[in-house]
Amino acid sequence: MQWISKCVLAHLSSSHSFSLFISFPVLISLRLHLVCITISPEKATFFFIATMNQKVVLITGCSSGIGLSLAVRIANDEKKRFMVYATMRNTAKAEALKEAAGQTLGQTLEIKQLDVCDENSIRACVDSLPMGKIDILISNAGVGMIGPVECQTIEEMKSVMDTNFFGLVRLLKVVLPNMKRRKSGHIVVISSIMGIQGILFNDIYAASKFAVEGFCESLAVQAMRFNLNMHSK
Repeated sequence: MQWISKCVLAHLSSSHSFSLFISFPVLISLRLHLVCITISPEKATFFFIATMNQKVVLITGCSSGIGLSLAVRIANDEKKRFMVYATMRNTAKAEALKEAAGQTLGQTLEIKQLDVCDENSIRACVDSLPMGKIDILISNAGVGMIGPVECQTIEEMKSVMDTNFFGLVRLLKVVLPNMKRRKSGHIVVISSIMGIQGILFNDIYAASKFAVEGFCESLAVQAMRFNLNMHSK
């Protein structure tokens, strides 16, 4: 998890505007990758140049795993360039994050409730931020499903799609308009190698990640007029 966090932090701190795709081994030899979407400001004020003003970072799915690690790593930035809003569906599960955050809690890290399956929850969270402004969005919330497809109910399958795919769509519907108006912002989508290659007994999970990949690729084409760039390898 620390390796992942270092890669994201290094990318967000870069002096250039570009997008990133990284593959790395995690959890039982599975690999995840980052699909990054960047909106480039004017050349004279590149988004990634460090300024006195902190960049607002919103991360979903921070109760454990990659989301927790990213939130803590970015909040611990030595130059304090980021104000991190670490979100989760159930804030009662925030103890691990609070412990890991240490002295950054209440300083460069705050915990907020956000359910990617509820657009009202997303809007309430974004509206609670200073001026409702997000500089960096990291879409990390997701759920898994393993097993033969005939053993899964349709409702369980819908739940996976609702979180992994439509959760991302809901986030972008709320966050993108402001970024487009400002022509400034950075979006990181945590996806999976199963978004480009299916794996045994991960049929529905893979389908949700294929949907994420297709959505992001299409969005990159649509967003060219807003100076929004997307690059994956």
